[in-house]
Amino acid sequence: MRYLLFLPTLALLSACHSFDSSEIISPTDYQIQSVSFNLSKDVIPTNMVAQKVKNHQEFTLVGARLQQGNENFVALWLFNAQDSADIRSINQSAEAFSSFPHLTAISAPDEANNLIAFLRRD
Repeated sequence: MRYLLFLPTLALLSACHSFDSSEIISPTDYQIQSVSFNLSKDVIPTNMVAQKVKNHQEFTLVGARLQQGNENFVALWLFNAQDSADIRSINQSAEAFSSFPHLTAISAPDEANNLIAFLRRD
């Protein structure tokens, strides 16, 4: 069963959001390797963090700050603890730079905003 949830556009919203570092967790080795091995060869992850989805504890949102040349991007993926092969791209950067299928919606805008704000901090 696929979980279809709602995710509003986050790119502009996250630029001015503060973040709650108490919600940020380290991604598992499996999550780090899954993202790293599936990125385009010219894209380098420079920071990776995770956060549990509050209303769906079986899901973990993983975010990475990516560098391609002089450009920096933030990409998000959703990992399903009940099905380790079920990894979904959440935003356009994740879809553009990795081979994971896009999930059109998620009900974790607060978690996604928090991860994006954390990864975009200076």
